Amino acid sequence: MAEKQNHKERLKEITDSIETGIKELFESDKYKSYLQTMSRFHKYSLNNTLLISMQKPDATLVAGFNKWRDGFSRFVKKGEKGIKIIAPTPYKIKEELEKLDPQTKAPILDANGKVQTEEVEVQIPMFRVVSVFDVSQTEGEPLPTLASNLTGNVEQFEVFMEAIKRTSPVPIEIIPLPKDTDGYYHTEKKRIAIREGMSEVQTVSAAIHEVAHSLLHNREVEKELQTQQGENAKPNKPKNRNTEEVEAESISFAVCSYYGIQTAENSLGYIASWSKGKELAEIRASLETINKTSSELITGIDTHFAEIVKERGIDLTAETSVPEQAPDPNKGQITEDGYNIEVDGHIGTWYVIDTEVVNSTKYFLLEHEEHGDGAACVIVDGDGKLVLDDVWNGFDDLKEHFESRAAEEQRIDEPIQHDYPMPDPTVSIDDRNAYGYTADELLPLSKERAAELWEQDLTVYLLYEDNTEAMAFDREDIDNHDGLFSIEKTDWLALQEREGNSKSFPDMSEQLFLERTDNAFAIYQLKDGAELRDYRFEGLDWINSKRLTVEHDNYNFVYSEPFTNYATQRDRLEEIWERFNNDHPADFKGHSLSVSDIVAIKQSGVVTYHYCDSFDFVELPQFLEPTPLVPDSFVTGERIDTPRGSFSLTTMTKEQMEQAGYGYHHSSDNGAYLIMGNGTRAFAIRNEDTPLRTAELSTEQNYNQIDDIINNQPTVAQLEEEAKSGTPISLMDLLDATRREEKQSVMEQLVAKPPQTQEKSKKAPSKGTEMEL
Repeated sequence: MAEKQNHKERLKEITDSIETGIKELFESDKYKSYLQTMSRFHKYSLNNTLLISMQKPDATLVAGFNKWRDGFSRFVKKGEKGIKIIAPTPYKIKEELEKLDPQTKAPILDANGKVQTEEVEVQIPMFRVVSVFDVSQTEGEPLPTLASNLTGNVEQFEVFMEAIKRTSPVPIEIIPLPKDTDGYYHTEKKRIAIREGMSEVQTVSAAIHEVAHSLLHNREVEKELQTQQGENAKPNKPKNRNTEEVEAESISFAVCSYYGIQTAENSLGYIASWSKGKELAEIRASLETINKTSSELITGIDTHFAEIVKERGIDLTAETSVPEQAPDPNKGQITEDGYNIEVDGHIGTWYVIDTEVVNSTKYFLLEHEEHGDGAACVIVDGDGKLVLDDVWNGFDDLKEHFESRAAEEQRIDEPIQHDYPMPDPTVSIDDRNAYGYTADELLPLSKERAAELWEQDLTVYLLYEDNTEAMAFDREDIDNHDGLFSIEKTDWLALQEREGNSKSFPDMSEQLFLERTDNAFAIYQLKDGAELRDYRFEGLDWINSKRLTVEHDNYNFVYSEPFTNYATQRDRLEEIWERFNNDHPADFKGHSLSVSDIVAIKQSGVVTYHYCDSFDFVELPQFLEPTPLVPDSFVTGERIDTPRGSFSLTTMTKEQMEQAGYGYHHSSDNGAYLIMGNGTRAFAIRNEDTPLRTAELSTEQNYNQIDDIINNQPTVAQLEEEAKSGTPISLMDLLDATRREEKQSVMEQLVAKPPQTQEKSKKAPSKGTEMEL
């Protein structure tokens, strides 16, 4: 199995795929499909829009696993593959910077003429890969009815056109124009003209196209002014006419797609030829422009449409063109339906998704407007003041925060005793507390020890004196930090257990699980080792096709926990699957629940075992029973021929075959072999009960001659020699020898090689030789 990727490798892999996706974007209908996807996710970044388009171009509404569950009462279908996007995970550091005059921006000097410095908290942008799921990958409660598309109704059309006019940065007028001209943007007079007499759809499409031109032109003018004002700035390379037209037409297509307006099929036909020969950076810049401008247009039209509907008292309850916008929140005061909220120390804007009163104070849970539940939430008070960031579990995190703070205030100043070895004996818990960090979830490290654990691919944190921490993303982060470091307690204990130093931390054993009287569950996962590679993450169909069996001895008992509420067995299994894939307990040290794992359910004293198959759980009635031997594993390569067929010889005994489900079928002609079958297959085994074999074991001089024939009896020639020499012989011995030699078949005589051409055979050690030892 491939090694698990760390967060850097995952991020590099997905960003590389974006570049590949851009290069392939202009093939066939991919570009049109991308623009349609982008219009549905116009608030997402270019990277995430491309990622969604590449992985699931038909996606319409995406959210994370928890967002679907908690916000919409919908659940991701089992087996669905998440859409990988990039989410921001910024962290803060403190830096000593020059103090600047707010007016002149010049450094402020002290009385001695030295530059004054101040400690400033700086937010460092960082990103990670997260999974989201499209609504089509979920099931559960129905979603609220979405706004309908523009249908051509005159009242809606007039409102829609007015919204476009208010969004446009320049005036729009509808006037007579030549039939081959739908509209134009006059760069000098700063106005847009649209040909009168066209259909509503043509009019809207032309208006959006020309507004896009005006927005793009204004942006180019602003860039040129900024370049002229810069001292050493290089002049911007002007866009050619083709690029301007591609960007405007792409924006028009995306915006019209968002509102369900059908545009001409050939409007993007020249895209492929435009992209040929262009550098990746130039194409990416155009895509960024298209993305940003489309989002700006859609947001503006949506906002103005809602304003006009309200002004004119139009009731669009039955059928609306765009979603109604929530009212702007009062500045400085957060409301339950607030949006476009700025939070100190955070990039972008936020909107309210939930409220709760805790300790007589009302708090607001905010979600990022661009990244949604792909990024952590924040909690603020009614004045918009940040109370808690990096929130993943809603108000449960806030309550835990208050409880933790209360516990800290009541902490007795005594050394903390731990029943496990510390990760760094040179730094104590008291040292960490005195430094200014008091949360016991992180164990302190020196810089040297932090570097050692980092090299073992463990997560290391930088500690700060204000009781905050930040994750180290690079080795340079460790080298540049002058304070203490830390590792999570759960990571350290897991490392101890992996190194075989777990006697101080006994987990609940399998026997205790089987003997407990309450209802509980347990998880088994395959042991490490190359010998189990054919089992790992494979479904039962695959295992059965390879004639393998699921065996208890191949598994480790990794986790157990009692149930806290009643549920059916099916619901319990689904709950365990979701929990141990998305939010498993901190003390769980196995990998996320996967195919080939086994879940044991103990309910009302009965234990059942369930194999995690490719699409469902399959009960294993005999998981704890000893695994019967399989005849295929013990075949010798020799075949035994009987009148009823030819059968592979296995070294298993009759009792072992019976335990494996095989019964007696028939014997070989000489009784030396038993043929045993199970209705579909049959094997040959040696008959251990023949009197002749017993005699052989006691008389044969060579083990390889135990073949149901007594080989070391005198031959006719030997008896004749003895008689010639005068030694008395038994007539019965002579008769037996004659009969034995007559048994050699004609076939054996024909295939026998002349003695002089036979190769010298290797003989097994004789019993006599073995006895002498």
